[in-house]
Amino acid sequence: GISATMLFNLPHVRALVHEVRESLGARAPRIVGGGGAFRLCPAFCAEIGVAGPAADVAAAVQLCADDGRSASSSAASKRAASI
Repeated sequence: GISATMLFNLPHVRALVHEVRESLGARAPRIVGGGGAFRLCPAFCAEIGVAGPAADVAAAVQLCADDGRSASSSAASKRAASI
C-alpha cells in the first residue's frame, strides 16, 4: 500500500506506482492507496489504477479480497455466458 497525507504528494505517488509497475511488470503487486490525500481526492485511485481509498489496513485487505472475488466472479460469468 501507499499512503499520502498531503495532496501535493500525489504526483510523487503517481510516479512511484508507475515505477513499480514498469520495473516489476507482471510481478508487480496489487497497490492500495490510503491516507488523507486519497480521502480528499478518492478519484485519484482510479486515475492511477490503484485500489482504494482505504481508511486503514483492514479496509485495504478487504479491498483486495473484494477485488479478487469480483474478478473471479466476472470471469466465471463470462465463461457461463459463452456456453
